[in-house]
Amino acid sequence: MRPHLILLRSIEEIGSCFVGRALHPPVRMLAYMVLLALVGGVYTSNACAAGPWRASANNTFGWKLMTPDERLQYQRRLRSVGSYAACTRYDAEHRRSMERIARQRHAKIETQAESACNQLRAFGRVD
Repeated sequence: MRPHLILLRSIEEIGSCFVGRALHPPVRMLAYMVLLALVGGVYTSNACAAGPWRASANNTFGWKLMTPDERLQYQRRLRSVGSYAACTRYDAEHRRSMERIARQRHAKIETQAESACNQLRAFGRVD
């Protein structure tokens, strides 16, 4: 038996466990679509994980004080650094700048959950 037929037969058997009989054609089609979505999600999740690093509120100090353009500039700058040392230097400079802006605006800055430079290092984007 061909692999795709075995897979389709398995869907019908699983469905019959839930409804007590073979799946009706519309329900069978829905089961096929759900299975394809699940299988497709497994394959695309790995591809998305290798996508570009993105700055976010979780990894950017002072995110809420930045304009959308400043956020893009920060993200581009960090993506372009070649070493972990350069990344941490820029990030420290950015942190000082955000602290200065927060004092001027009398705002409180929430600490980020993750370090952008540590994320870039973990993804192999900086040495």
